[in-house]
Amino acid sequence: MSEQYAFAIGFDVESDEADQLPDDHWKGLYEQIGKAIRESGLPSIESERWDEFGQGRIFWGTTTECEAVRRILEPFDVYVEEARNLDPGYYTTPNDTYYVSDTGLIHLLPSDLNTAPLPVLEIVDSIPLDSYRMKVVDPEFHAKCQALLGVETNLAFEGDSISEEETKIDPQVHEALQAELAQLTTQLSAVTARSSIERQDYETLQQTLSQQNLRETALELKLKEVESQLHQWKQQAEAAIQPEAYASLQQQLDDKTTQIQDLQTFTKSLQEQLHEATALVSQKIDPSRYKALEQDVADKATLIADLRRTVQQLEREAKEWQTVANAKVERSQHQALEEELQQLKLRQSKGLFSRLFG
Repeated sequence: MSEQYAFAIGFDVESDEADQLPDDHWKGLYEQIGKAIRESGLPSIESERWDEFGQGRIFWGTTTECEAVRRILEPFDVYVEEARNLDPGYYTTPNDTYYVSDTGLIHLLPSDLNTAPLPVLEIVDSIPLDSYRMKVVDPEFHAKCQALLGVETNLAFEGDSISEEETKIDPQVHEALQAELAQLTTQLSAVTARSSIERQDYETLQQTLSQQNLRETALELKLKEVESQLHQWKQQAEAAIQPEAYASLQQQLDDKTTQIQDLQTFTKSLQEQLHEATALVSQKIDPSRYKALEQDVADKATLIADLRRTVQQLEREAKEWQTVANAKVERSQHQALEEELQQLKLRQSKGLFSRLFG
């Protein structure tokens, strides 16, 4: 970083938790802080305005910026340290001279303090890195600078001067008035500094409020979008199948289940007849009677095999119907399945029952 700022604030993992917290926990916390800093409009924690500070980072900035960082760090469980980087006084480079006030406000002083009218001081955020503090300051230079700082308040001291010739007062009174004037000038300088800081705070607050309003607007739009999607899904779910269609489908499924049970009962009866016929065949009976029974057994065995295949097919279709019913198919699918059911009923009426019962 090529600049020096008046204040600094850093965050780090708590010292008593440094060896206890898992790396993932601190990494997640670090990323959350970085996101909050970025969303506030402050310089990113990866920029040159931030340096390493233990496992965390330290920020260099103005009093307003550091105060904003402190407010962002308050909700997080981290160790926070604040410090003043530039002491009050005069700082100089080969080209410029700066004055850092008690409140941390940095003024760029003009190269000529004797111009008329007096110049307006420029307030800057930082001073060059190669600036050094002036340990010895000329009293006259200091007085002119303080007077210039007092002018910045735009109060009633502009153009005032007290001299023995113009006031015609006692030298002791003159000295007292001069001291009082110097004190008031210092107070006015402090008021100017506070006013500037409050103005910067106000501007930062306005910027933060504007960003929050933008985020709230975006969230409201997202909420409306989600609500619209949920409403659309609800309508689709309700339209998937009408209640009466589902009830009809379930009734047809119950009927098919009953038919399967009847066929299973009839199959069992045929198996018993086949067993009796086989027992008769094993007895010594008339050859013509044996042939008739043998043919009857063969016919019933064929019917049973066909019947078993039919039962298996019906069971598979019943499972499919159950799946369809549970899934609440659309109306078009329901009609197609209903037609298929009618065809199955027609095949049954013309198939096994006709063959078995004539």
